[in-house]
Amino acid sequence: MEASELENGTLRFTRAGEADLERLLVLARRTFEETFAPVNTADNMATYMADAFSVETFRQELGDPANCFVLAENQAIGSLLGYFKLQKDSRAWQADDSVPAPVRDRKSIFLERFYLDKPFHGKGLAQQMMTFCLALCQAEGYEVIWLGVWEKNARALAFYEKHGFEKVGSHLFAMGSDTQTDHWLMRLLV
Repeated sequence: MEASELENGTLRFTRAGEADLERLLVLARRTFEETFAPVNTADNMATYMADAFSVETFRQELGDPANCFVLAENQAIGSLLGYFKLQKDSRAWQADDSVPAPVRDRKSIFLERFYLDKPFHGKGLAQQMMTFCLALCQAEGYEVIWLGVWEKNARALAFYEKHGFEKVGSHLFAMGSDTQTDHWLMRLLV
């Protein structure tokens, strides 16, 4: 999946590579903490972050051809504003009974992360990112895009619903020692 340098309105989208590791990781950690630290314990956040947002984890994910990290940058100043991560290897979810059949039965792609830096919320940039994300997936011939979102993340749920995603199931997600419920959401691309 290619996401070479493309422009869309005020954002420029590029596929992240090894050279982007440090700045991507800084943004990824900050946006995740801003989103979830206020509603989770410090211990649970630290436990989850130590693994999911380590240098080693991100280096491995960036080097895996099943993953596609796309950076959203301000064209004028080259500042990184957001990113999303697509995971295209369906083998990872074919055996997971919590994954809805429409996802397993079609050519699908998983939107694992979608984050915009907090100062840029409410300015239409997340809509630009989602429009680009959906177009990229359609261009690659995917029939379905799907994701998991915490049941208590009302802002994200409203955003995805606005972009045509529908709830098709749920699964458990471990945030440290806290077992939380994520909703599976999907959207047809064809």
